[in-house]
Amino acid sequence: MDWGQIVEKLIREAQAEGKFHQLAGHGRPLKLDQADESAEEWAAHHLLKNNGFRPDWLEEDLALRAELEQARAALRRSWGWYQSELAALVDRRELEAEQRRSWLFGEWSLAQHRFRELIAANNQRRRTLNLKVPNDRFQRRLVDADADHAAHPGYPQAHGFPALSGAAIS
Repeated sequence: MDWGQIVEKLIREAQAEGKFHQLAGHGRPLKLDQADESAEEWAAHHLLKNNGFRPDWLEEDLALRAELEQARAALRRSWGWYQSELAALVDRRELEAEQRRSWLFGEWSLAQHRFRELIAANNQRRRTLNLKVPNDRFQRRLVDADADHAAHPGYPQAHGFPALSGAAIS
């Protein structure tokens, strides 16, 4: 008998005795990682992942995603503030109200400018991240500030206000 047959026999006997029923994950599908890496790299990543550690590039990716969501949230807050302040001026036509509207529009424009700057910085870090990832399937697309802005309902385009002005930042 060769080793393969001996191992197969032992496995079948253990199955028949129910020795595999106590294993973690029993009855659930296996989580097979698609690995384009050597066995050593796979083992290292597997150990790190199972013990709560992440590679630096993955930490950076998570930070970039959080930063993007913070930029979006800041723009949403600015838009909400802008709308509420304009609503308070809706029936007023005196010079002070017109000046306030003009100032508010300037503040909204400044918020859009800050958003575009944050997207530009985020995209630069995404470019750097894309050089670090171990496989191109982990690369992140750059964010187009205008398209991102337009994709969120409730922003000015839907209410007759100007969209972000200028060329897309990539």
